[in-house]
Amino acid sequence: MKSVLLALVLVGVCAAFPAPAFGQQPATPIPVGGAIRPPTKTKDAAPVYPPEAQRAGVSGVVILEAIVGEDGKVRSARVLRSIPLLDQSAINAVQQWEYTPTLLNGVAVPIVMTVTVNFSLQGAPTALPPPLPNTVRLFAARSANGQSEVWDIDFTRARALPKWNTDGEPPVSLSDATRLARTWIARRNPQMDRFVLQSASLQRRPLPPLSPDTEVWCYVIVYSRDPVPSVQNQPLQALVLLDGSVLEPKEVPASSVQSPGPRPVPMPTGVASPPIPPGVTPPRPTKEAKASYTPEAMRQKISGSVLIQGIVGVDGAFHNLQVVRSLDPVYGLDDQALKAAGEWRFTPGMKDGQPVPVAIMIEISFSLR
Repeated sequence: MKSVLLALVLVGVCAAFPAPAFGQQPATPIPVGGAIRPPTKTKDAAPVYPPEAQRAGVSGVVILEAIVGEDGKVRSARVLRSIPLLDQSAINAVQQWEYTPTLLNGVAVPIVMTVTVNFSLQGAPTALPPPLPNTVRLFAARSANGQSEVWDIDFTRARALPKWNTDGEPPVSLSDATRLARTWIARRNPQMDRFVLQSASLQRRPLPPLSPDTEVWCYVIVYSRDPVPSVQNQPLQALVLLDGSVLEPKEVPASSVQSPGPRPVPMPTGVASPPIPPGVTPPRPTKEAKASYTPEAMRQKISGSVLIQGIVGVDGAFHNLQVVRSLDPVYGLDDQALKAAGEWRFTPGMKDGQPVPVAIMIEISFSLR
């Protein structure tokens, strides 16, 4: 009888404290760094620019901390450096991102890492001619031969596209879009024998002249020959519309593209724009921060400087940051420069004895020496 009771007690103890499943990992996310390399993004989602932020001329970089689960999906995101009118849009975008799972000793584990979301009012990455009347520009990029390409769509075709209100699945799935894009890219590049998916995102573009709820959704699919883009391995873009068609780009002649040299970005009303006008005492830096190299940029031996424009507020903080002269958007040095610039602090600009917001430019340098 005693042995039976003892067995029952042991069973009760085991039920109260179940053994962990084989191979189970701690639920605490592991920070990226050291042996834990950043994962590769497999699904991107561009942020939707809030109309109130556009009207206020607010732009810059929102920095977030993201927790990525074992399946590569973002579980949660919180803001580390805020731009109030843009924070929620940044969170909404990041929560749609997906990555390759991170493995530790052969087992997928959750990770925590810092990500950035850039909001720019400048639109296309280069100073391209504007789209024709009654058309909207969905995307702009450089082609493999170094020329600029634009993806413009006229309003008549845009109105005829299937609508999607974000409820349920879109008319064209992500897998179908990547397949259509790969077929289209392969047809344009018959010399390529290998295609690596770099990113795929479903993006929204409003049609300004029409009603506010009229918009175009399109997949932006990027392939390359090798996993890591380089000068010799340029990314190849394709845009897939929700009717299953691939939008053909137009190549912009080099003579139509303005010089990409640094130009001041338009500032909100009430902010002294560069050059600083007479009567305004310019801000002076009180704290500077150096930017860190990314491992990929170091391996590529990239050096130079990034020119950044931003607003020094009356509190001396540097915000609304934008790159006006890029060094390296592919391997992350532009983003690193923006992160470092966000840590700078200044004495505020003064006018008539009162602090005023002033737009200035700073240069963030990268050197391998």
